[in-house]
Amino acid sequence: MNKNAVDFLEGYSYLATIFWFLGGAVITALFSGSLAVLTHDIDPVEVLIVGMIVPSFTWVVQFSASMIGLSVAQRRLYWGDLSRVCLVGSVALLPVGFLNLCLSQPTGWGPSRTIHSPVATENFGRGAGHEDFSAV
Repeated sequence: MNKNAVDFLEGYSYLATIFWFLGGAVITALFSGSLAVLTHDIDPVEVLIVGMIVPSFTWVVQFSASMIGLSVAQRRLYWGDLSRVCLVGSVALLPVGFLNLCLSQPTGWGPSRTIHSPVATENFGRGAGHEDFSAV
């Protein structure tokens, strides 16, 4: 591994990755909590749990696949990027979360648009700026 790759990975510590993921999880929980405001027949705890299971499942699948298919250095880089994209995707949910808290009735366009935006960000943003991934 060359010196530049080692210097680059220093910005991708496991501790920083954990904090990025925790930030995304907290924001996702806030969004899920805003959905509970719109449901009158379902327990808010159930809404929060379901709202956290879906992204958590996605993250577990991506972690598992990277454990199998990537070297340690590539995995560290991938997890660092994944954690940042997770946070950005969660932040993208905040506008509709705010709308959920302000409106007594859900709108059909708001949740759909803001949920699909983070997914597109996550899928198209992966690997941005890492043209020479094989050097790691």
